[in-house]
Amino acid sequence: MADIAFFIGALMATFLLSRLMLWALGRLSSGAPLAIIANSASLAIAGTLLWFGDGSLANLWAYIIGQALWLVLDLVKLRKNTAETRA
Repeated sequence: MADIAFFIGALMATFLLSRLMLWALGRLSSGAPLAIIANSASLAIAGTLLWFGDGSLANLWAYIIGQALWLVLDLVKLRKNTAETRA
């Protein structure tokens, strides 16, 4: 049960960090490169905070899975928006 709660917390943290990075980096790039860079930066920040928080990366798996989920959803949304503008 504690793993599920930790994973839900990791999902929320990676969502908030990725949205912040998308907003902050949105002026520099757009499209798929923006999504990849923003989600990578978000994962790096989450890993750094986790490292400084408890001195271990043992629970990094939850952040990697969560961040991968948000990246996939961002890319799917981007592809859908691109397809709609072409039609």
